[in-house]
Amino acid sequence: MICQSCLRRVKISSRLSSTQLSSFTGRRLVGTGQPSTPAPRGVPSGSHEGPPAAISSSAAQPFSSQMNDITHPVILLQKEAERPRSSVPGGAVLKGLGFFKNKDPPLAMEDHEYPDWLWSLLQKPRKEKSKTGDGEADLYSKTRRQRRAAGKAARKEALRNTDANVSQIPIQEQTIDLSSGDGTLDGAIEAVQARDELRRAMRSTRRQTIKESNFLKSMK
Repeated sequence: MICQSCLRRVKISSRLSSTQLSSFTGRRLVGTGQPSTPAPRGVPSGSHEGPPAAISSSAAQPFSSQMNDITHPVILLQKEAERPRSSVPGGAVLKGLGFFKNKDPPLAMEDHEYPDWLWSLLQKPRKEKSKTGDGEADLYSKTRRQRRAAGKAARKEALRNTDANVSQIPIQEQTIDLSSGDGTLDGAIEAVQARDELRRAMRSTRRQTIKESNFLKSMK
């Protein structure tokens, strides 16, 4: 076991080393002429060991936030330069654009008062190239070469998707016999489900025809 006198000597030696180190650093700063950073209130200078980098980062935060702010004048000028100028000056009367009767026509606003999405309508959409590699090749192209390439691609696609080209006939228009059951419980259940499906399809068709006839009668 360590005796009490040894522990006291260790504590005294550690205190002396810390005081010598602080006095040495203070003398070095005074000798070189560099100003020492003041310690915060309520905390002794010897016990403060925090890195000075935290102060520099906090001081740089307002500068970065000002530059990244949307309302910064430089960013606003860039946005205004990107927007195209409208042909109608602010305050001009827009004739023929009034939707309400017995009211004055609307007035044009300044360019910065319009929303941002309104200026995006003036941008032309990018035209995607077709898979054939001949630009905008379709069946209604002006050149014969593009029409041939589009027709060949359409025929290849039709041969690949044979199931998609088969016309789906509604169940109420099919001429097939409904299953009456094979004498078992499962067969009877399948027959009942098929008849219910046919009944629902015919009911929806009748409703559509009634709505259509009522609409045509109201138009007369």
